[in-house]
Amino acid sequence: MAQTALMGTPAGDVRRGRRDAVTVAACSLKSEAFAAWTMTRIRLASADAYDRLTIGLGLLLGFVVLSGGWLTYALTRWSRAVVGLEQTLAHHSIEKLPRLKPAGQPDLDRVIDALNAFTERLHAAQSQSADLTRRLAQADRLAALGRVAAGVAHEIRNPIGTMRLKAENAIGQPVERQEAALQTVIGQIDRLDGLCESLLAVSRPLTLETETVSVRDWLEQHRFAHVDMVESRKAQLGVTCNVEQAGFDAYQLGRALDNLIVNALQHVSEGGRVHVTATGQSDRLRLTVSDDGPGVPQEIRAQVFEPFVTARGGGTGLGLAIVREIVEAHGGTVRLVPSASGAVFEMELPWRAS
Repeated sequence: MAQTALMGTPAGDVRRGRRDAVTVAACSLKSEAFAAWTMTRIRLASADAYDRLTIGLGLLLGFVVLSGGWLTYALTRWSRAVVGLEQTLAHHSIEKLPRLKPAGQPDLDRVIDALNAFTERLHAAQSQSADLTRRLAQADRLAALGRVAAGVAHEIRNPIGTMRLKAENAIGQPVERQEAALQTVIGQIDRLDGLCESLLAVSRPLTLETETVSVRDWLEQHRFAHVDMVESRKAQLGVTCNVEQAGFDAYQLGRALDNLIVNALQHVSEGGRVHVTATGQSDRLRLTVSDDGPGVPQEIRAQVFEPFVTARGGGTGLGLAIVREIVEAHGGTVRLVPSASGAVFEMELPWRAS
């Protein structure tokens, strides 16, 4: 405008914005040294598109914000539902899992419905398993009773037959022959008495009196108790112990140990070796009795701890059954360990047997 006033020539200018353009025009006045000017605002053709773009971006931003808020809420709700489900599963065992409540989340509710259906099937399976276990236990008891009855009948019939034969042969014989027959009868009576004691030992419930035992001294006592049998068979009985003390019923477990030692000594040949070992394994006490005899025949290995199962002529087959009863009463296990030669029996029980 100053240029127009001084030089008297008209001038114009255009200022463009995003939506509008402003035009300014000036011209000089003839009578005065002044200029007149005018300013006009012109809306650009692209203004509408720009407005629509701005509105669209605003709507898009609003949608993103709302979607983010909704997604955050949904994820938080899902997370809380998952945490609640996790806590419910963590605080209940699978056997006692209660029916889970719906979480209000369609996808998660499908998972919960599947878990509830699985729990119902599991409970039904457990009930069937318990029923089958009871039936199997009853069948096992009946089968065991049948084996015991057959074994008892066999073990009693042999001495009775021997006594009958000796008594019949002694009738009308000289006194010397009668005395020999009576000695045989007395021996068979002793055998029957031992059988009755063994049967009572197997059937009688055990009452344990657990105490802290010096294992090494306890083993030496039982080794010394078999010195006569060791000498008569010209065998060797050794003991190895790396355990100081353990808790168990010294008398009852001593009976089990004696049965294993006697069993081993009866099967080794002259000059044979029997060894007893006591070791500590984690929270368990392990007692092993091994020998260099012929070992247990393959055909009776699976039933070696059953009553009346024996490979030795004249044996009742109750010694190892008694061992199993005593060890299991201590909360332990006994097994025949596979070995290249001889027989190895292993008793394993907790340090402090209950």
